[in-house]
Amino acid sequence: MALLARLWQRLTAAPAGTGDHGYRRQAQLLAATTLLLVVLGLIAILVEALFIPEFRATFMSTGIGLVALLFAYAFARTGRYRTGAVIAVIVVAIIGFDIVLLNPKDTFPYAFLVFGPFLAALFFSATGVVLTTAAILLGVMLVLPALGLRPPDGDPVVAPIFLTIVAAVLVLHRRHRDAVERDRQAELVTS
Repeated sequence: MALLARLWQRLTAAPAGTGDHGYRRQAQLLAATTLLLVVLGLIAILVEALFIPEFRATFMSTGIGLVALLFAYAFARTGRYRTGAVIAVIVVAIIGFDIVLLNPKDTFPYAFLVFGPFLAALFFSATGVVLTTAAILLGVMLVLPALGLRPPDGDPVVAPIFLTIVAAVLVLHRRHRDAVERDRQAELVTS
C-alpha cells in the first residue's frame, strides 16, 4: 500500500517552485482529478465496449476526450494549473455533450453534463461555476435542439432544472468554503 501511495504522490505532485502552497495544492488536485478521470473513464469505456456492441462511437469519442484530458494533467504537472483547469472543464463538457449526441434516445447521458460545473466548483470561483453552468445550459436548451435533438423524455425543462440545482448546490458549497477560509485567515491575523 505504501508503494501505491508513493506512486500516486509522484504522479500528482506539483513542481516545488510553483507559486505559493495554495497554488501548488490546486495544481496537485487538478493532476489527481484528471488522472483519476482518465483512469476510471478508460476502465468504464473498456467495460462498456465489452458488453455493449453499439458502444463503438461513444467509445471512440470518449477515448479521444480522455486523451485530451491528459493535456490538463500535463499543465497541472508543470505548474500551470489555471490553464489546465480551463482545459479540463471544457474537455469534460465536450465529452458530456458528445455522449448526449451519440445516445439521443437515452436520458442518462445528460447526467454527464454535471461534470463541467463540478470541476468548475473545484477549480474556479463561484462566478466560474455560474458561467460554466450557463454555457452548458445554453448548449442543452439551444444548441442540442438546433441540432434536432429532442430533450430527454420529451421534457424540455428536466435537464436544465437538474443542472441548475446541481450548480446552485456547488455554488453554495464554494461560497461556504470561501467564507470558512476567510474566517480562518482572519483568526490567524488576530492571533
